[in-house]
Amino acid sequence: MALRFITARRLLDLAATVRKRFPDSLLEAERLYVLDRGYAKFTLLQKILEAHSSFVCRVRNNSVLTVTEARALDAEAQHMGIVRDQVGRLGCKSKQDELPALIRLVQVDVDPRTQPHARGLEPYTLLIATDLLDVAATVIALLYRYRWHVELFFRFFKHSILKFFQVDNAGMLRRTSSARSFKAGVGSRRPN
Repeated sequence: MALRFITARRLLDLAATVRKRFPDSLLEAERLYVLDRGYAKFTLLQKILEAHSSFVCRVRNNSVLTVTEARALDAEAQHMGIVRDQVGRLGCKSKQDELPALIRLVQVDVDPRTQPHARGLEPYTLLIATDLLDVAATVIALLYRYRWHVELFFRFFKHSILKFFQVDNAGMLRRTSSARSFKAGVGSRRPN
C-alpha cells in the first residue's frame, strides 16, 4: 500500500469544505463515521450505508423514531445514564424514504454533577443514532464520548501548536520565528 501525503493547505481546504457540506468523495468503505448532530442529514447517513460503512451520529432531541423493537438495558448501561435503546425507522413519514434502513437510537441522559466525564453544569440528553444493531448500547455511548475527546485534541492542536507554524505558498507547514524561539527557550532549560 502506497503512503499518500496531504499538504497543510489541502488539509485546511478539506476542513473548510467539511464544515460547509460533507463531500461524498470522502466516504470510504468499511469505516465507522462518528458524527455530531450538525451532520445528521438522512441523505448523508444513507450514503455512508451505501458506501458499505457504518455511522454513530448524534441527532436532534426532537428526532422521531417509529419503534419496531425496544431493547432491555443492563445495569452497566443504566449506570452510564442510558435510558433508552430502540430500533426502528428514523424520521417522520415524509423523510423515512431518505433513510430506509433500520436505525438504532440510544438515549443517554448526562448529569455533570454525577458523571465526571461530562461537560457543562446542567444535565442534558444525547440522542445517538447508529446502524450498528449488534453492538452493546454502552459501546455506542462510549464511541460518541471518544469523538468528543478527539475534537478536544484537534482544538488544542489548532490553538496551541499550529500558531507556531504557517502555510507557505506550496501548502507546506513551516516553523515561524515564534516556534524557533519557543524551541530555543525550552531547549535551553536544564533540569536541576
